[in-house]
Amino acid sequence: MVAIPIVVSLSAVQHSFDWLPGFWRGFGIGTNATLVDSNAKLNVSDVTQTFALEGLGDSYNVIGFYEEGPFEVRVAWNRRARFLQTAVGFGGEPTFVEPFEQIDARASFAINRNFSIFVEGLNIANESTQKVGRFANQILLLEETGSRYAIGVRAQF
Repeated sequence: MVAIPIVVSLSAVQHSFDWLPGFWRGFGIGTNATLVDSNAKLNVSDVTQTFALEGLGDSYNVIGFYEEGPFEVRVAWNRRARFLQTAVGFGGEPTFVEPFEQIDARASFAINRNFSIFVEGLNIANESTQKVGRFANQILLLEETGSRYAIGVRAQF
């Protein structure tokens, strides 16, 4: 059995500016990163190789938020690095997902202790996902899901 070391580095920081006066005390920021590495790499020139670690890729997130009284607002930027989705996919080719970013936002207002209203947007910059094969110019899929928006009422008891 071959040892396949995986190095994972996680880091997260969150800070609320609650020491600021008045309106400003509700602001905050959060960041996190997951950095992964392994010696199990897919050799794209060896078409007989079938073992590699799928889904292994770095990710980064930065979140700005405001929480004060009944108001909550959150804006998040998320980035995922290039990663191998499938070692042997359609036609025996590997499938890689190219780096992508996404911006999400959410705002809510608490009407009372049990009910709140919200509006949220996912992928508000309308980023697309691109999957490629063995070579970067071998485009297998270009997916544009579009932005998604929701409004609603939340109840908790």
